[in-house]
Parts: sequence; structure tokens; C-alpha cells
Amino acid sequence: KDNDPLVEVFENNSTYQNGNVINITFSPEPVSVEATDELYQTLVNDKKLKRFANDFHRFYFYDFPIFPTTQIAFDKISIVFNSLNKVGEFKDFLFSKYELDIEMSKVRDKENFTTISILTYTIATLLLIFSVISMGLFIYNLLKSHLNKIKMNLGTFQAFGMSKFSLMIVYRNIIRKFCLISLLYAYGFAFVTNLLVVMTFFRELSVFQLINLQVLLAILVIWGIVEYVFYKTAKSILMNTPGDLIYGRD
Repeated sequence: KDNDPLVEVFENNSTYQNGNVINITFSPEPVSVEATDELYQTLVNDKKLKRFANDFHRFYFYDFPIFPTTQIAFDKISIVFNSLNKVGEFKDFLFSKYELDIEMSKVRDKENFTTISILTYTIATLLLIFSVISMGLFIYNLLKSHLNKIKMNLGTFQAFGMSKFSLMIVYRNIIRKFCLISLLYAYGFAFVTNLLVVMTFFRELSVFQLINLQVLLAILVIWGIVEYVFYKTAKSILMNTPGDLIYGRD
């Protein structure tokens, strides 16, 4: 009431959805932006208008008297998606509903990157599984071949009072030391190779990518498979009687 408002309603056809522009002029004009904001909140929170609050959109009008013939371009809208799965459907919806076309080059780049990432992780996982199986077979063949060659000595040790449990501990420690040294050499070689590749071709990447939870879990899985292979192999030979080992009876 103190500002004596003048209300004018115009039809709006300049945006992608039709509507009305309600132009309210106050006399005298508000003395500050804060006063204008307070008046707007008063209008929106009015009991009669509150149920239409979600349909109100405040419109800022900027006059350019210096360049009256300058054509003002439309703004660009940037939308951030949490997932790329529905971007294609969103593009088709905007084009069919509002005839708006979306630039999809960056989306396609992201999709290609995601596909390559999935393929990379899949190939790396398959290579890891193949390596673990190959190492298990190598340990199995190496240990079985060695124990078969020294069956007579093992039978003699048992005949002189050395228990089967003690023989299991001795060979388990040998296998553990063998695997530990192999893992350390392999990890050191991979770390140095990764460092050289990153420093040469991908300087923006971190050189400590091999120190993470996935690598630790892979080492634990490899260690568990080695322990299992040793137990099954050694048990099949060392659990025989001294006479069977000395005379080579199966």
C-alpha cells in the first residue's frame, strides 16, 4: 500500500513455454535490492497467492539503452548427470517435446571412456585369474616333481624318527620363502615399470597406483592358493608310510 503498485499483465511468447509476465511498478521505487527482495517475498507468501508460489518465476529485466538494436543471445544450460544411461532418452525427449537439440559429443566421449575402462578392468581381471592359475599349476608341478624325486630320502627320515608333521613344516617354510621372494621381486619390477611408464608417457598420473586395497587382496588370494596347493600336494606324498616312500610304492 505504501508503494502504490501498478500491475500490468503481458502474454509471454519469448521462452520455450508460454506464460504471462506480471509487471509490477512501485511508486515510489524501492530504495535498495533488499527492499525489492522483501516485497517479492511478501507477494509470494501472501495467503491468496501462496498456493501458486511454485508457478512464480522471478524475472530480471535489464535494459540496454546504449545499444537498443543489439540482439541478446539465449543462455546456455549445463546439466550434470549422475549416470550416462538416460542421456540418450533425455535428448530424444527434448527434441520431440520442444525441438531442442543437445550437443552429444562430450557424452559420446564419456561413453567411449566408460566402455574402454570396463574392457580394461575386465582384461586385467582375466589376466590376474590366468596368472594365479598358472602359478598354482607351476607350484603344484614343481613341488610334486621334487617330492617324487626324494621319496627315498623322505622315507628314510621318517624311518629314523622324523615325523610327517615336521616334514610338512619344513617344506611349507621352503615354499613360503620361495613365494615371498617371488612376490617381492614381482612387485618391485611392476613398481619400477609403472614409475618409468608414468614418468615417460603419463606425467599427470600418480606413480603409487600399485599401493591400494585391490593389490593387497590379490596378494592375499595368491598366497591362499599357494597354501592350498602345497597342502594338497604335500599331503598326497608325505602322508605315505616310510616303506612306501623308500620302495616307491603308490
